[in-house]
Amino acid sequence: MPQAIGETVFDVLYLSFAIIAGLIMLIKGNQPLVKKFGLMSVLLGTGDSFHLVPRSYALWTTGLEANAAALGIGKLITSITMTVFYLILFYIWRERYKVRECNGLTKAMWLLTILRIALCALPQNQWPMCGSSSWVGSFTKSRSFLFQTYKSKPQLIYKIQRSRHKC
Repeated sequence: MPQAIGETVFDVLYLSFAIIAGLIMLIKGNQPLVKKFGLMSVLLGTGDSFHLVPRSYALWTTGLEANAAALGIGKLITSITMTVFYLILFYIWRERYKVRECNGLTKAMWLLTILRIALCALPQNQWPMCGSSSWVGSFTKSRSFLFQTYKSKPQLIYKIQRSRHKC
């Protein structure tokens, strides 16, 4: 019960702040960068809600294992929204530093985004879509650690490309 209380309070505060702050930036922001940050914040909050709301529900009711399908689908949706989050961050970087002639880098970022989303959708992730009770945490013996590493490569390459690229 203490875990349910603590996590639920944190989740409600975090999700509320992320979504409300993002909406304020989107609605009241006068500059395109502020609006993009607002979009990122709303995307972060709504994306995370897909796994945090089912997690809170599970903690208050029948437990994590009994709600594995909802948790798995939530993790899938969160993985995809975080990938889009980083693509928006790339465009913020381009705008903030007035990067204009980086078409190759932009194409690479889109390719990495599509690759990451495709990797997230593959069955090797073992998102428990059918109520599999074997999945509870981030990694279990049944989930392929090697595949999880492959799935993270596009984001790693994206971060390295962005930090090293000079146009």
